[in-house]
Amino acid sequence: MFQSHIGEFAGLGVSVCWTLSALFFEKAGYKIGSLSVNFIRLLMAIVFLGITTFFTRGLFFPTDASPYQWFWLGLSGFIGFFIGDMLLFKSYLVIGSRTSALIMSLAPMLTAVIGWFFLGEILSAKNIIAIAISIAGIILAISNQKMKLNIPFKGFLLAFGGTGTGSWINPQQERHGTVRSGCCNPNQSFVWFVKLHYFDDRTSSLE
Repeated sequence: MFQSHIGEFAGLGVSVCWTLSALFFEKAGYKIGSLSVNFIRLLMAIVFLGITTFFTRGLFFPTDASPYQWFWLGLSGFIGFFIGDMLLFKSYLVIGSRTSALIMSLAPMLTAVIGWFFLGEILSAKNIIAIAISIAGIILAISNQKMKLNIPFKGFLLAFGGTGTGSWINPQQERHGTVRSGCCNPNQSFVWFVKLHYFDDRTSSLE
């Protein structure tokens, strides 16, 4: 049974991990501040990812990457993991992790809409209806009976700015072979969008 439903179990496991991490980061933010939490998290991530890549690739740091790759991955990480998550952790202290996580669920829908407008991806009528229903549900959850925002507007902006810690990298990025598939912030996706559709296209036109 487990083998035939490994994707479903993995999805449930990810949901549990995201929920627990939001609660833990909120607790830690109240004690030492959101900025400190973000710095400590990034340092721990470097260590754990380094250990993982050491055993899988024999390298603690990706020293085999070119300066070009370092630049774009570094810019992507700075905007997504540092700025985006700093806004997110701050929103935990203003409106709480529950409401912030609810607003973050907009990330896949925003990514789909951006892909539709800018990357020529196709959204069926069923996809559009599903996105509209999901957005309506989020609006109802964060609004009062008079359809006014029942949370601080500052908290909403912070959560919206940090939205997407659970959004997936656009398939077009994988087709270009720039990054491996995985979890990514829409802010990072924007960096890769600029790279792929401005710098790479411009380079191709010069060849």
